[in-house]
Amino acid sequence: MVNGNGIDEGFQDRLRQAESAEREMQRLEPLAAEAPQLRLQKAKVQKEEERQRAKEDSLSKARNAAQSAADKQNRVPELLGHAARAVIDLYTLIKEIDSSRRQAMEALSVADRVDYDIELEEGEEHERSL
Repeated sequence: MVNGNGIDEGFQDRLRQAESAEREMQRLEPLAAEAPQLRLQKAKVQKEEERQRAKEDSLSKARNAAQSAADKQNRVPELLGHAARAVIDLYTLIKEIDSSRRQAMEALSVADRVDYDIELEEGEEHERSL
């Protein structure tokens, strides 16, 4: 450390480096002190951006769902028309079925009456022959 001239050069270099580092630390200390606050602000901004994205996504989904509902609702009158026609067709068919059954019953009634008349005549003929 100390030579014949006083302080050796290695020591002088080391001192210059240490003093330079000290000045650099003094210069960076205020910036380093800001780091926690800057991290907090960054986290807040990121959270706000995330919330905004979530809100925009939700609003977009809501708009799409509302549009889909409106499109489907526009089909309601047409489908009601089809349903009404189907009900009318079904009612008409049921009336036709009922009418056909009545005709069948009437025809069976006539056939039964004919059978009855035949049996009656045969019974009378049999009684006359006795």
